[in-house]
Formats: sequence, C-alpha cells, structure tokens
Amino acid sequence: MALDGKKQGNGYGFPFDKPHFKFYQRLCTVYATVQKLEAGLSPGQPENAKMANYLIKDLHSLVENVGLKEAVEEFSEKNEVFERLRLAMRITGTDSKEGLNDAGDQDMKTIKQGVVDFKKQMVSSPMYKEDKVYQKMIGQIAGIQILAKVSKVINSNL
Repeated sequence: MALDGKKQGNGYGFPFDKPHFKFYQRLCTVYATVQKLEAGLSPGQPENAKMANYLIKDLHSLVENVGLKEAVEEFSEKNEVFERLRLAMRITGTDSKEGLNDAGDQDMKTIKQGVVDFKKQMVSSPMYKEDKVYQKMIGQIAGIQILAKVSKVINSNL
C-alpha cells in the first residue's frame, strides 16, 4: 500500500506527478493505522504488539519530523495553487490519457477566462499578500497577458 505511492501518477513527471509527496502521505496513513491497531491489540498478542511497535518506532522519526512536516505543509499549499492554475490553463487534465500531448477541448477564450479568474482569486487571497512567490507568479501571468495584447496589435497591423 505505502510503496504504491511512489508509483502513483500518470507518468507526466514533476510537477504533475508527485511520487515522493504521495509516498509520504501514504506513510502517514500507515503510521496512523498501525497506531490504532496497536491500541486495539489484546495483551494476549505480544508478537503482534511487538511488530506494531517496531513499525511505529521506524515511522515515527519520519512522520513526526517537524522540518519535514513544515515542508510538506508548504508544498501542499503551493501544490493546491498549482493545481488550480493547471486547471485554469487546461494543462494535462487529470483524466487525460495523452498526458502533456493532450490538445484539450477548450477554446482559448475559455482558457483565458479561467486564467483571469484564477488571477483575481489569487490577488484577493491572504496568501498573495504574504508570499512573494505568489506575487511573482501573478506578475508573470500579467506579463504574459500584456505580451498577448501587444502581439495581437502587431498582428492586426501586418
């Protein structure tokens, strides 16, 4: 079960597939499950208790590592934002069989509106005001929008 986390994904690579992140999440699930199992063991099962305790001890240093927990929390937040942007831009749908080669079924106006909506949501969120990374990302999106307008003007004058 836990080892399947490293194989989970659609083969798109990072940042679309996150095998180490999924692996860590699965290890946390195993840790919590084994703790519950250990608590429910009867005193007449010393071998099972010993095995459960061994697993808990091995997983504890990983799952309860403060630095790793903070990094995973930060990654989770940034991953959620990335997934929203990916969805807005219609990049590699989660149900796509063609991966990064999927042309998608949305027209450019729909994608543009999705990106505009994403940008509005981000700018109004508290995390935008607190994190320079988000401010830089929105600046890049704004820059792309300006370039698109300039390109449109240039092409109309040709």
